[in-house]
Amino acid sequence: MIDRVILNILKENGFDGYEALSIEYLKNVVFTYRKNDIRIEFFVVAAIDQKEFIAIDENKMFSDISKSLKNSSFYTAEVDKKTSLVLCVAKDNKLKSFEELEKKELQTEENPYFFKKYVLTYDEKVAQKVFGEILKTCNESSSLTKYIESIIINPERFRSYKINAENNEDYALLSKIVMKVPIMPVKIPGNQSIKPLANMIQDNIISENLQKAQNLVAFLSSEKNKETPDNYSVSQIIDYWMKEKL
Repeated sequence: MIDRVILNILKENGFDGYEALSIEYLKNVVFTYRKNDIRIEFFVVAAIDQKEFIAIDENKMFSDISKSLKNSSFYTAEVDKKTSLVLCVAKDNKLKSFEELEKKELQTEENPYFFKKYVLTYDEKVAQKVFGEILKTCNESSSLTKYIESIIINPERFRSYKINAENNEDYALLSKIVMKVPIMPVKIPGNQSIKPLANMIQDNIISENLQKAQNLVAFLSSEKNKETPDNYSVSQIIDYWMKEKL
């Protein structure tokens, strides 16, 4: 189902050219592009179940997709360098641990060969709950892109997700789609209740280092160190700082 959602999102964002590819062990493989795209950007969207995904040789899969692209009538030299693969992997809910799946996801995305890869793992039941009715009604005035953006940038939904991610599976899925489909035009509003990730990381680092600095000052100013402040070399102070022993 998610592969259909992704293709709809791509269509809403100008990817109006479609060609089906035939890869025996993958489902619904579609090559999509903007017919009049001066930036020349391409996507391959495909679906696969968790069991098959974990067992598959990813290099063979990439090679098979590449060969299928090269053998098609729409192939151009730009396809090799400008294509992104979005692989939609349906989780097997009978399994209690997804550690092997996460390892395979990372291994696939970090593979340096062929094209960019984005692995979107998802729960089919959650996907049906989130998109079941929307897919029937989405149109130019009520698109999937706008729907996803309205949820993602909602401050209350964001706070709720941070507090309890397990009870906000729909938000988790939509967030993952935004990350795995890099053309999603989701814009963070001026509302300061939601900060861009880079800003959040920077604020956390500043806050953490400020606390460590205050601890260092307290340590050097403590009663037991007042009489021999020179006993601590720069290297010792740095060692305390880096190991967070204060």
